[in-house]
Amino acid sequence: MAQDAERGAERPSRADGRLAYSVKETAVRLGVSIWLIEKAIRDGTLASVKLYDRRLIPADAVEELLAQAYVLASPSEASG
Repeated sequence: MAQDAERGAERPSRADGRLAYSVKETAVRLGVSIWLIEKAIRDGTLASVKLYDRRLIPADAVEELLAQAYVLASPSEASG
């Protein structure tokens, strides 16, 4: 686990050490279309930042999106 200096919180270390990915890189990493990533950005499901003429998706935002999708896909404990 890596230590986040500002917040003092622990976060998983990323194998590639990247903080952000392009829209295309995010789509490839998740195995989805670029269109789906752009839609998620438009509807606010996936956070992104604009840096000059580039749109970047923070690695934390990708991890959060996957965590939310996992929770939504998991059967509810209450329905059992």
